[in-house]
Amino acid sequence: MATTLRFGPAVGLTAPQVSRSSSTHQMNSCSTSSSVSAAPLLRGSSCNMSRRSVLAGRPLAEDCNWTTRAAAEVSEATPSSSSRPVPQNVFKGLSYSQQYDTLYSAGPLNTKQVLPKPDPLKQQLEPGAKKVFLSDVHGVTKRDPIKREWNVTDYTYAGFLGGMHLLALAAPFTFSWPMVFLFLGTYFVSGCLGITLSYHRQLAHKSFQTPKWLEYTLAYCGVLAVQGDPMEWASSHRYHHLHTDTPLDPHSPYEGFWWSHFGWLLDNTVRVRT
Repeated sequence: MATTLRFGPAVGLTAPQVSRSSSTHQMNSCSTSSSVSAAPLLRGSSCNMSRRSVLAGRPLAEDCNWTTRAAAEVSEATPSSSSRPVPQNVFKGLSYSQQYDTLYSAGPLNTKQVLPKPDPLKQQLEPGAKKVFLSDVHGVTKRDPIKREWNVTDYTYAGFLGGMHLLALAAPFTFSWPMVFLFLGTYFVSGCLGITLSYHRQLAHKSFQTPKWLEYTLAYCGVLAVQGDPMEWASSHRYHHLHTDTPLDPHSPYEGFWWSHFGWLLDNTVRVRT
Protein backbone atom coordinates (compact mmCIF):
# COMPACT_ATOMS: atom_id res chain seq x y z
CA MET A 1 0.00 0.00 0.00
CA ALA A 2 1.35 3.40 -0.94
CA THR A 3 1.93 5.97 1.76
CA THR A 4 0.35 9.35 1.08
CA LEU A 5 2.08 12.47 2.35
CA ARG A 6 0.07 15.70 2.27
CA PHE A 7 2.29 18.70 1.55
CA GLY A 8 -0.34 21.33 2.13
CA PRO A 9 -4.07 21.48 2.68
CA ALA A 10 -5.06 20.40 -0.84
CA VAL A 11 -2.03 18.60 -2.24
CA GLY A 12 -1.73 14.81 -1.98
CA LEU A 13 1.53 13.20 -3.01
CA THR A 14 2.17 9.49 -3.11
CA ALA A 15 5.78 8.72 -2.16
CA PRO A 16 8.25 8.88 -3.76
CA GLN A 17 6.71 11.53 -6.03
CA VAL A 18 8.14 15.02 -5.64
CA SER A 19 6.30 18.26 -6.29
CA ARG A 20 8.35 20.73 -8.29
CA SER A 21 7.47 24.24 -9.33
CA SER A 22 7.56 25.06 -13.02
CA SER A 23 6.83 28.73 -12.54
CA THR A 24 9.77 31.06 -13.13
CA HIS A 25 8.62 33.30 -10.32
CA GLN A 26 8.49 30.42 -7.88
CA MET A 27 11.87 29.10 -8.97
CA ASN A 28 13.43 32.50 -8.33
CA SER A 29 12.02 32.68 -4.82
CA CYS A 30 12.57 29.10 -3.74
CA SER A 31 14.36 26.02 -5.01
CA THR A 32 11.46 23.71 -4.11
CA SER A 33 7.99 25.01 -3.38
CA SER A 34 5.25 23.51 -1.27
CA SER A 35 2.37 24.99 0.66
CA VAL A 36 2.18 24.41 4.40
CA SER A 37 -1.02 24.24 6.35
CA ALA A 38 -1.86 27.18 8.57
CA ALA A 39 -2.96 24.84 11.34
CA PRO A 40 -0.36 24.57 14.13
CA LEU A 41 1.01 21.17 15.07
CA LEU A 42 0.84 19.93 18.66
CA ARG A 43 -0.04 23.44 19.78
CA GLY A 44 -0.66 24.05 23.47
CA SER A 45 -3.42 26.22 24.91
CA SER A 46 -1.08 29.11 25.61
CA CYS A 47 2.03 30.32 23.76
CA ASN A 48 3.04 33.44 25.62
CA MET A 49 6.78 32.82 25.51
CA SER A 50 8.34 34.53 22.52
CA ARG A 51 10.38 31.50 21.50
CA ARG A 52 7.39 29.17 21.61
CA SER A 53 5.28 31.65 19.70
CA VAL A 54 7.08 30.80 16.46
CA LEU A 55 5.09 27.56 16.41
CA ALA A 56 1.97 29.51 15.48
CA GLY A 57 0.99 28.32 12.01
CA ARG A 58 0.61 30.60 8.99
CA PRO A 59 0.54 30.13 5.19
CA LEU A 60 4.11 29.85 3.95
CA ALA A 61 3.56 28.63 0.40
CA GLU A 62 6.00 30.77 -1.56
CA ASP A 63 8.31 32.04 1.17
CA CYS A 64 11.24 29.68 1.68
CA ASN A 65 13.53 32.23 3.33
CA TRP A 66 13.50 30.85 6.87
CA THR A 67 14.90 33.95 8.57
CA THR A 68 12.34 36.24 6.94
CA ARG A 69 9.54 33.82 7.67
CA ALA A 70 10.42 33.21 11.31
CA ALA A 71 11.08 36.89 11.97
CA ALA A 72 7.59 37.73 10.73
CA GLU A 73 6.05 35.08 12.97
CA VAL A 74 7.92 36.23 16.06
CA SER A 75 7.16 39.88 15.29
CA GLU A 76 3.44 39.12 15.19
CA ALA A 77 3.43 37.10 18.39
CA THR A 78 5.78 39.07 20.67
CA PRO A 79 4.63 42.26 22.40
CA SER A 80 6.82 45.17 21.33
CA SER A 81 6.54 46.81 24.73
CA SER A 82 8.55 44.05 26.43
CA SER A 83 11.89 45.19 25.02
CA ARG A 84 13.46 48.05 23.15
CA PRO A 85 15.12 47.53 19.75
CA VAL A 86 18.79 48.28 19.18
CA PRO A 87 19.60 49.86 15.77
CA GLN A 88 20.83 47.27 13.28
CA ASN A 89 23.84 49.37 12.25
CA VAL A 90 25.21 49.07 15.78
CA PHE A 91 25.89 45.35 15.21
CA LYS A 92 27.13 45.44 11.61
CA GLY A 93 30.80 44.62 11.10
CA LEU A 94 31.35 43.48 14.70
CA SER A 95 32.82 40.22 15.89
CA TYR A 96 30.55 37.78 17.71
CA SER A 97 32.05 38.74 21.07
CA GLN A 98 31.50 42.44 20.37
CA GLN A 99 27.89 41.78 19.35
CA TYR A 100 27.37 39.69 22.49
CA ASP A 101 28.73 42.35 24.82
CA THR A 102 26.74 45.10 23.09
CA LEU A 103 23.48 43.14 23.10
CA TYR A 104 23.56 42.01 26.72
CA SER A 105 24.60 45.42 28.04
CA ALA A 106 21.75 47.22 26.26
CA GLY A 107 19.00 46.26 28.71
CA PRO A 108 16.04 43.88 28.11
CA LEU A 109 16.52 41.56 25.16
CA ASN A 110 14.51 42.09 22.00
CA THR A 111 14.30 38.45 20.92
CA LYS A 112 12.37 39.23 17.74
CA GLN A 113 15.17 41.41 16.33
CA VAL A 114 17.22 39.57 13.72
CA LEU A 115 20.88 40.51 14.08
CA PRO A 116 23.40 40.66 11.22
CA LYS A 117 25.95 37.87 11.07
CA PRO A 118 29.18 38.57 12.96
CA ASP A 119 32.45 39.25 11.17
CA PRO A 120 34.41 35.94 11.33
CA LEU A 121 37.77 37.63 10.72
CA LYS A 122 37.30 40.02 13.63
CA GLN A 123 36.12 37.15 15.78
CA GLN A 124 39.34 35.30 14.96
CA LEU A 125 41.32 38.20 16.44
CA GLU A 126 39.35 38.29 19.70
CA PRO A 127 41.40 37.57 22.87
CA GLY A 128 41.12 33.91 23.79
CA ALA A 129 39.57 32.89 20.46
CA LYS A 130 40.13 29.21 19.69
CA LYS A 131 39.33 27.40 16.48
CA VAL A 132 36.42 25.00 16.86
CA PHE A 133 37.38 21.42 16.02
CA LEU A 134 36.89 20.58 12.31
CA SER A 135 35.56 24.09 11.63
CA ASP A 136 36.72 27.52 10.49
CA VAL A 137 34.84 29.17 13.38
CA HIS A 138 36.80 30.73 16.25
CA GLY A 139 34.96 30.53 19.54
CA VAL A 140 35.26 32.52 22.75
CA THR A 141 33.73 31.26 26.01
CA LYS A 142 31.27 33.85 27.30
CA ARG A 143 30.15 32.06 30.49
CA ASP A 144 32.35 29.87 32.66
CA PRO A 145 30.83 26.37 32.41
CA ILE A 146 31.80 25.46 35.99
CA LYS A 147 32.13 28.61 38.12
CA ARG A 148 28.89 30.24 36.93
CA GLU A 149 25.76 30.10 39.08
CA TRP A 150 23.90 26.79 38.75
CA ASN A 151 20.18 26.39 39.45
CA VAL A 152 18.04 23.33 40.20
CA THR A 153 17.32 22.67 36.53
CA ASP A 154 21.03 22.68 35.69
CA TYR A 155 21.81 20.18 38.44
CA THR A 156 18.89 17.97 37.34
CA TYR A 157 20.05 17.91 33.72
CA ALA A 158 23.68 17.30 34.70
CA GLY A 159 22.73 14.52 37.08
CA PHE A 160 20.54 12.74 34.55
CA LEU A 161 23.00 13.03 31.65
CA GLY A 162 25.98 12.16 33.82
CA GLY A 163 24.21 9.17 35.35
CA MET A 164 23.16 7.90 31.94
CA HIS A 165 26.75 7.96 30.70
CA LEU A 166 28.01 6.25 33.85
CA LEU A 167 25.51 3.43 33.33
CA ALA A 168 26.73 3.11 29.74
CA LEU A 169 30.15 2.16 31.08
CA ALA A 170 28.65 -1.16 32.15
CA ALA A 171 27.82 -2.05 28.54
CA PRO A 172 31.04 -4.05 27.84
CA PHE A 173 30.33 -6.25 30.88
CA THR A 174 26.73 -6.96 29.87
CA PHE A 175 27.31 -7.43 26.13
CA SER A 176 25.04 -9.68 24.11
CA TRP A 177 23.99 -9.64 20.47
CA PRO A 178 20.26 -9.38 21.30
CA MET A 179 21.04 -6.19 23.26
CA VAL A 180 22.96 -4.81 20.26
CA PHE A 181 19.94 -5.38 18.02
CA LEU A 182 17.67 -3.87 20.68
CA PHE A 183 19.91 -0.80 20.76
CA LEU A 184 19.77 -0.42 16.97
CA GLY A 185 16.00 -0.80 16.97
CA THR A 186 15.36 1.71 19.74
CA TYR A 187 17.84 4.13 18.17
CA PHE A 188 15.94 3.98 14.89
CA VAL A 189 12.56 4.48 16.57
CA SER A 190 13.57 7.30 18.91
CA GLY A 191 16.32 8.98 16.88
CA CYS A 192 15.36 8.52 13.24
CA LEU A 193 11.55 8.41 13.45
CA GLY A 194 11.17 10.47 16.61
CA ILE A 195 13.80 13.23 16.41
CA THR A 196 14.77 13.46 12.73
CA LEU A 197 11.42 12.74 11.07
CA SER A 198 8.94 14.06 13.66
CA TYR A 199 10.55 16.72 15.84
CA HIS A 200 12.85 18.12 13.16
CA ARG A 201 11.24 17.71 9.74
CA GLN A 202 7.53 17.61 10.58
CA LEU A 203 7.11 19.79 13.67
CA ALA A 204 9.99 22.28 13.45
CA HIS A 205 10.14 22.77 9.67
CA LYS A 206 6.62 21.61 8.69
CA SER A 207 8.09 19.74 5.74
CA PHE A 208 5.11 17.41 5.45
CA GLN A 209 1.80 16.50 7.05
CA THR A 210 0.35 13.18 8.20
CA PRO A 211 -2.93 12.10 9.80
CA LYS A 212 -3.07 13.29 13.41
CA TRP A 213 -2.83 9.79 14.85
CA LEU A 214 0.43 9.22 12.96
CA GLU A 215 1.76 12.70 13.82
CA TYR A 216 1.24 12.07 17.53
CA THR A 217 2.66 8.55 17.32
CA LEU A 218 5.85 9.84 15.69
CA ALA A 219 6.07 12.65 18.24
CA TYR A 220 5.83 10.09 21.05
CA CYS A 221 8.79 8.28 19.48
CA GLY A 222 10.66 11.56 19.84
CA VAL A 223 9.73 11.79 23.51
CA LEU A 224 11.43 8.42 24.01
CA ALA A 225 14.74 10.05 23.05
CA VAL A 226 14.50 12.19 26.22
CA GLN A 227 15.26 15.45 24.40
CA GLY A 228 12.27 17.34 25.76
CA ASP A 229 8.64 17.75 24.78
CA PRO A 230 7.72 18.35 21.11
CA MET A 231 6.78 22.02 21.49
CA GLU A 232 9.96 22.96 23.34
CA TRP A 233 12.20 21.10 20.89
CA ALA A 234 10.54 22.49 17.76
CA SER A 235 10.33 26.05 19.05
CA SER A 236 13.98 26.02 20.18
CA HIS A 237 15.02 24.78 16.75
CA ARG A 238 13.01 27.48 14.97
CA TYR A 239 14.49 30.09 17.28
CA HIS A 240 17.95 28.75 16.42
CA HIS A 241 17.26 29.18 12.70
CA LEU A 242 15.99 32.71 13.28
CA HIS A 243 19.19 33.73 15.10
CA THR A 244 21.78 31.31 13.67
CA ASP A 245 25.38 32.17 14.66
CA THR A 246 24.39 35.40 16.42
CA PRO A 247 24.42 36.09 20.19
CA LEU A 248 20.70 35.15 20.34
CA ASP A 249 21.39 31.66 18.97
CA PRO A 250 20.80 29.21 21.88
CA HIS A 251 23.85 27.14 20.87
CA SER A 252 26.10 29.32 18.75
CA PRO A 253 29.43 27.75 17.71
CA TYR A 254 31.08 31.13 18.28
CA GLU A 255 31.05 30.25 21.98
CA GLY A 256 33.12 27.12 21.43
CA PHE A 257 32.71 23.42 20.76
CA TRP A 258 31.60 22.50 24.28
CA TRP A 259 28.89 25.17 24.44
CA SER A 260 27.40 24.52 21.02
CA HIS A 261 27.21 20.74 21.43
CA PHE A 262 26.44 20.23 25.10
CA GLY A 263 27.08 23.15 27.44
CA TRP A 264 23.97 25.12 26.47
CA LEU A 265 21.78 22.27 27.72
CA LEU A 266 23.20 22.70 31.23
CA ASP A 267 22.69 26.48 31.43
CA ASN A 268 19.00 27.07 32.04
CA THR A 269 19.57 30.76 32.77
CA VAL A 270 20.72 31.39 29.22
CA ARG A 271 17.99 29.21 27.71
CA VAL A 272 15.28 31.15 29.56
CA ARG A 273 16.93 34.51 28.84
CA THR A 274 16.87 33.96 25.09
